[in-house]
Amino acid sequence: MEDPRKKMMLQLKKKNKTNREIGEVFKISDERVRQIIGNFGHIPSKKTKTKCAYCKKIFIHPLSEKRKYCTKQCYLNNRMLIPGKPRREYTKKERQAYDKKRNDKRKEYRDEYFQRPEVKKRLEEYRKGTVYKNYQNNYKKKKYEKENTKRKKRKNTIHKRGK
Repeated sequence: MEDPRKKMMLQLKKKNKTNREIGEVFKISDERVRQIIGNFGHIPSKKTKTKCAYCKKIFIHPLSEKRKYCTKQCYLNNRMLIPGKPRREYTKKERQAYDKKRNDKRKEYRDEYFQRPEVKKRLEEYRKGTVYKNYQNNYKKKKYEKENTKRKKRKNTIHKRGK
């Protein structure tokens, strides 16, 4: 049920009155004014119907928003389309070939980056530092501990079977 004072409160709000000033007029607290008007205190905007540019579905949205697509998925799908051509679906082999080509290109860029003299110098300095040495030592310890725990488990299982 809508409060009969809401329209008058909204008119006052349009005149840039604060919730406290509106509350003084109606002899209620500013919190109650906020509850009646709503969090933002604005008249709901007019709605418009638009046809989605991708799926051709009609959707309703506020006039303040200039939207072409009903959902984010439609927007993303439309971006993938090449104008004038149907959308291409890849087979599993084609997708793998495409991914391999893309990853190879990335690897080339990475290799090229690490061949730069300033990057090589930075890496050498890093490897001489204590941070790198500590990391290597901890890595070797963890790897050794992991292997030993596996061996111990194997020995225990073999021993139990023998009994």
